[in-house]
This record gives sequence, C-alpha cells and structure tokens, in this order.
Amino acid sequence: MTKLDKVLKLKDGRKLQFTEYGDSTGIPIFMLHGNPNSRLLWECMPGFPFVEGVRLISPDRPGYGGTDYVHGISTVEQWPDDMIELAGSLNIGRFYVFGPSGGGPWALSCAQRIPERLLSVGVFAPMGPLDKETIVGMAKAPRLLFTIARSIPWILKPQFRMTSRLVRKNPELYAKLIKKELSQIDR
Repeated sequence: MTKLDKVLKLKDGRKLQFTEYGDSTGIPIFMLHGNPNSRLLWECMPGFPFVEGVRLISPDRPGYGGTDYVHGISTVEQWPDDMIELAGSLNIGRFYVFGPSGGGPWALSCAQRIPERLLSVGVFAPMGPLDKETIVGMAKAPRLLFTIARSIPWILKPQFRMTSRLVRKNPELYAKLIKKELSQIDR
C-alpha cells in the first residue's frame, strides 16, 4: 500500500493537509473523517485499504490535523471549493466522497454545491442538528458535551486536546474507554 502525506497551499493562503492511500491511478474516493479524528483515521481500520484499485484521498477538515481553520472562511458551505481545488491539484476530474459521522455534513455540502464533479456521495450516521429528538439514544458523555458546548463552545478545545494526548500515549486505553462510552447500537 502506498501512503503519501501532503500539504496543499490553497489560493487564499490556507493550508489543507491530506494523505493519499492505495493506487495512485485508482478510483478517487475522498474520505472525510468524523469528529474528533483526522486524515489518519482510515489506516487504523481493520482490513485497510479495503479494496484494490482505489485511490483514497483523506483531507483533514478545517481545524483538524494540519488543515488551517479561519473563522468565517472555513465553513461547511465553503468546503466544496476546497475539494475542487484539492481535486484539481491532483488532476482529478470527477470523484466519490464519503463522510461518516461529523464528516457527513461536509460530504452533503459537496453533494449540494458541486454535483457535476461527483460520481456519488456516501454518508454513514451523519451528524445533524443536535436537538431533543436527535440526541435520544446518544451515549451520555457526548450528549452532555454537545449540550454544554452550545453555551460554552470553548469547552471542546481542552477536551479534544486531552483526547488527542490519550490517543497518542495509550491508544489501547482510548479504544477501551470509547467502547465503554458507546451505546449498544454504536458498539
């Protein structure tokens, strides 16, 4: 399996970091990570790289990994423009997009804004508006975190920093804690 980690300097000066996996001449699939993950999520999955003849391109979304976040510019609505610029830099005309969890809204934004560039869009358990109806059945810890974050959004930054530290130092413990935290259906 080929793995190439790269940084694209976008036209407006922001950096977009991405990793390519698999066959450089294969079917291009842009894999958009969930929250709080990064472009490196996919190589942790059992059976990765999944299918022969596929070119997986995994960008860090704004504010994750090595991709810049600029308030008012780095938005879900603007993301398709970044995807077009990334695809152009890789000489890719049309492509697939897949976004699970927190990557779902970003994939759906591409479906809405750049359908002529897409072969297909897939989402899995996409994150949506968090209201009373949509958080039913959500595990207690994330439900509490998202509820608190509405009024004090800065609380997410130290939580994500702490999670990142734990993943780097003790990934086995992180996996055990996450599994315990997940609802039965998510396990």
